[in-house]
Amino acid sequence: MTTSRRPRSDGERTRALILDATVTLIAQVGLAGTTQRRVAAAAGVSLASVTYHFATLADLIDAAIQHASQRWIQAFEERRDLVLRGELDLVESCLRASQTPHGEPEPHAVVVFTLLISAVQRPELRARVTELIERLRDVFAPWIARTDFTLGGVATFLGLGLLNFAASAHDDVKTQMASMLEHFGVTETIAAHRTTNPST
Repeated sequence: MTTSRRPRSDGERTRALILDATVTLIAQVGLAGTTQRRVAAAAGVSLASVTYHFATLADLIDAAIQHASQRWIQAFEERRDLVLRGELDLVESCLRASQTPHGEPEPHAVVVFTLLISAVQRPELRARVTELIERLRDVFAPWIARTDFTLGGVATFLGLGLLNFAASAHDDVKTQMASMLEHFGVTETIAAHRTTNPST
């Protein structure tokens, strides 16, 4: 029996608008340029609505980082079955999860990389980095042949993703990412899956 999804309340829709606007704003102007007033203007809601849902700027940024991280990881998970069926190249899948259809940096991905950099100077963000890495380890774990390499694979992947944004080195990153995926046994694992599960 299928259950219909409960429609969002006005409060839930407003909260989602605020989070999406915050993610976009952080991606455009960084954490330092993000204020509750600017978020309210970008979301098309009152400042009182922003502070009702998120009492402080720290609460708002924390929620936006969690939201962005979840959406970015979800983008990988949505592509996983396509990769396993051979309908999407693994390297392209990794890169596309961080890009818009026009090849621009995807805002959720930009917020994730902003988090990684900002946590160096903002210790209160480090718990979110730990959560992100654990989620990525869960995503990559089925693909990485050697479990002791899972953290190394995630770290290399994040570093290459950051380089792709910061240096606009798309072709170099594609080459290095393909090498990294082969080194960590991901390519071999996926090939084996396709052989043993041809209809997947």
